[in-house]
Amino acid sequence: MIGACSALTHQVLGQLKASVVVLGGWCIFDQVYPAKSLLGAALAASSIVAYTSINLREQEQQKLLAKQRDPSP
Repeated sequence: MIGACSALTHQVLGQLKASVVVLGGWCIFDQVYPAKSLLGAALAASSIVAYTSINLREQEQQKLLAKQRDPSP
């Protein structure tokens, strides 16, 4: 499944992994991080959610347009 993803998606997943490591260490293991690092990880995670949401919405719109052009079953 990863092979079917674009280069941008690979970069986004890499950032997600880094964010999960930082936020998970802070939440689960009480790891001490500077506020700037926690803010950066939270910003990255929220950006990933926004990117995914927009990407999925665009894919759905493309599917609907394709169905409208070709109404055959």
